[in-house]
Amino acid sequence: MKVHINQNVSTGESMSVAALARQRVHRMKRGIPFSISGFYSLGSRASVQQAMSRLVKEGLLVRV
Repeated sequence: MKVHINQNVSTGESMSVAALARQRVHRMKRGIPFSISGFYSLGSRASVQQAMSRLVKEGLLVRV
């Protein structure tokens, strides 16, 4: 299991759930389906769902 530090090194501020989700998505292999449940460790269920919804609206993710 990978451990991820939830902190922006340059400013010392915590990163938003949306920023963390975006980072994680960018590190994933393209075209491989995944479950949102793997992202719930980033924040509250509602904030993760909202972040994923925004990524879909931006075209970064596709719901299947």
